[in-house]
Amino acid sequence: MKILVGIHEATEWDDARKNAVARTGKLDEFCAVALEQALRLKEQHEDVQVLAFCAASTPEAVLRQALALGADRAIGYRLTAHDDPWQVARLIAQLARQENPALILLGKQSTDWQSGVMTGLVAGLLNWAQAEPVSELQFAAGKWRALIYNEYHQVCSVLAPPVVLGVELGGAEPRYATLPSILRSRRLPLEWLSAEQINDSLLTYTALTPCQSRRRAQQLHSIDELVSLLKYEAENK
Repeated sequence: MKILVGIHEATEWDDARKNAVARTGKLDEFCAVALEQALRLKEQHEDVQVLAFCAASTPEAVLRQALALGADRAIGYRLTAHDDPWQVARLIAQLARQENPALILLGKQSTDWQSGVMTGLVAGLLNWAQAEPVSELQFAAGKWRALIYNEYHQVCSVLAPPVVLGVELGGAEPRYATLPSILRSRRLPLEWLSAEQINDSLLTYTALTPCQSRRRAQQLHSIDELVSLLKYEAENK
């Protein structure tokens, strides 16, 4: 049984609205939890094979991290432009058709500018069942049992494979890679997805301008000063 885990690099908190231009080389926290869920299922079931997939301009570092943590295979795709969620979703769907996994695990906020839509995009392309945000996951009697929490209640969904799940934080504490595993991962081969017809983004970037902050630090000594300042700013907007 194969489990496909979509991973990507983490971004700084203020880069989310800028299409995650700046990369840090660290595995995203949502993706780390998704990978940990897959690795725990591998430890519980001997026939499980974990596949890690990353589509980015330089996916090598994060794929090596996945191998060091325990993934069986690492598959990458080099994007020539900024990440387009629709483009990445099609890549994941194509890989799923080739590998036929029983489960696709994605972070709840994956490579979609933290919009939380990647799970639905992939499930729609494959016409598979989906569920998110998943906090606990088990496999028994040939079906996936996913525990989903929201603001009002919790739901236990029983889903027959194949299925696409979006993983929430807190479902599993990500492990740390040992030094021997890190050294071993450097020698393991990386696989590359061939998808010449998919590398066409639906978005065109003409400019990227950061917002200009107008905040300034000013110490006030009385309520009257605060009221006066608020009135001044309101009149000069």
